[in-house]
Amino acid sequence: MLAQEDPDEIHSDDLSALDVMATTLAYYKVTSKRFVDYSLLVMRACLQQALADDFQAYMDREMAKIAGYDEGCDHGVGEHWAYSKPVRRLLEEEPAAARLRKHLEARERKMLALQDLLSDAGGWQLSLPE
Repeated sequence: MLAQEDPDEIHSDDLSALDVMATTLAYYKVTSKRFVDYSLLVMRACLQQALADDFQAYMDREMAKIAGYDEGCDHGVGEHWAYSKPVRRLLEEEPAAARLRKHLEARERKMLALQDLLSDAGGWQLSLPE
């Protein structure tokens, strides 16, 4: 008959096995988490780059349409849609805004000249009464 072992007694072999199992499980948890994180980062980077490339191609196609270029034509640098008359017309300043800008620039020049005149007038400074 075999001798009965005490169920509460833990052998050194069992402790070694438990230590190896705990270490292996810890490494598995860390590496699986890192793998999932890295996979997500790679997918996000690839998706963002694909969207950016697709968006740039879409904008080029649409701006070429606005410029009046055919989609299949290969244009030189001088004929890029950015240099076309329709696109330049879109970027032109409106006449009312141009007039207002010129008026404000003239006022700014007058104010700066007045400021220089006052600062050159013997150190005269405006003082507020207390």
